[in-house]
Amino acid sequence: MVVTLAHPILPESDKLLDMGVSLLLTIAASFLLWQLGLIFIGRIEKWLARSAGHAEGGIQRARTLGQIFRNLAGVIIVTGALIHALDVFGWDVKPLLAGAGILGVALGFGAQTLIRDVIAGFFILVENQFSVGDLIEFGGTAASVEDLTVRCTRLRDFNGFVYFVPNGEMKIVVNRSRGWTRIAVDVPIIYFSVKWWKSLHQVQSNPGTVDPDMVHALRWNITAFFLLFIVFLVARYRIALAARMRETTVPEAGPGARQAVAS
Repeated sequence: MVVTLAHPILPESDKLLDMGVSLLLTIAASFLLWQLGLIFIGRIEKWLARSAGHAEGGIQRARTLGQIFRNLAGVIIVTGALIHALDVFGWDVKPLLAGAGILGVALGFGAQTLIRDVIAGFFILVENQFSVGDLIEFGGTAASVEDLTVRCTRLRDFNGFVYFVPNGEMKIVVNRSRGWTRIAVDVPIIYFSVKWWKSLHQVQSNPGTVDPDMVHALRWNITAFFLLFIVFLVARYRIALAARMRETTVPEAGPGARQAVAS
């Protein structure tokens, strides 16, 4: 009894050779596109790090964006190569593409929050709204940024509590580390100066009739005034020095960071 198949398992020899050549060309083209994509993404990372002055936050931002672009390029290239390989084998890829589209729509509806967080994180990184080390205010809580990824941001407040905030939840963020800031300090110089002048004049004119408690209070007022004035001067100096260093100083990246950006 002889069984004849309507469709042979293996194609003919000449078609098999054409399929092998097509697959090799597909693999070679995919590898070439991947290498070109890596070179292009590496140049983008270097440009982003250079524009940020090779700061730590800028290097991390460039590295994160480069990883996103590499993953996206890898998915696109591998998917395209797989679809072309199935087409070479004689499969009808149109139903497969239609099913993939329906699956993508279903996943989009089911993972709306995740997609929103990823898109928000991508724009946070691209627009450089804040970076690692910045002091930001979110939802009435001031905290420093410890880590920034595409999906969420890790914050630490003054008490040491760690917050993991999805990027899609950050509607309004106040960055306290960009540019200049203003500090309002009330220094009652005129009132205390007049009061001290009258007290000193009374002490000098009638030294025997001055109440010792008034002299003691006068000394404490003078000491408190000078301490407050010194604190005010130190705060102004630190703020001006920090602003000057941020504008003029360009920190150098270490060998590990440069190697990461170059790769």
